[in-house]
Amino acid sequence: MAPGCGSCARPRFNLILEDVLPDVKVVVARIGELTKPEGPGGAFGLLHVETNRFFIKPTIVCSPTAGKEQKYLQYCPEKALRLRRMYLEHGHMLSAQSRDPDAEQYGGAVCDGIYIWSFSGLPEFGDETAMLLSAQRAGQMTWGTAEHLARLSGNDVLKNEMFFDPFWENRRSRRQRRR
Repeated sequence: MAPGCGSCARPRFNLILEDVLPDVKVVVARIGELTKPEGPGGAFGLLHVETNRFFIKPTIVCSPTAGKEQKYLQYCPEKALRLRRMYLEHGHMLSAQSRDPDAEQYGGAVCDGIYIWSFSGLPEFGDETAMLLSAQRAGQMTWGTAEHLARLSGNDVLKNEMFFDPFWENRRSRRQRRR
């Protein structure tokens, strides 16, 4: 899907970065309740596709499983950089589309056409769901696009009824009031 295509939201270049990390922390904690209650946390990074620069360098969020922080800090940028390459070469929107467990390459990164949202620390579908919902909450993709991408990878975490809660509504209206 190209940025701004008829079936998806047009990703915004002016993403409000100071809102991203707090939102990701809340989303990861909520997804962690469902997928990994013993250690809901990990490493998050936000890569700009065009510049190949991390706008948010991979950083630990929430409370990951003790002793695994370095592993998560290694996997997070790998997912983002691999997805960037596969997005530019083949149009991939998910790192799951190029996953290779034998090479320790997993899903958990999502491309909105401008940014790549990457996370490592939850079970693989939890990582992906957290990034789909973080991008959706930031106004970078519609709920329908998030659902479509989840189906593409076989991720059924979004089917959980907890997502039909007002918490998951797009926060764009709050951001627009600030401008």
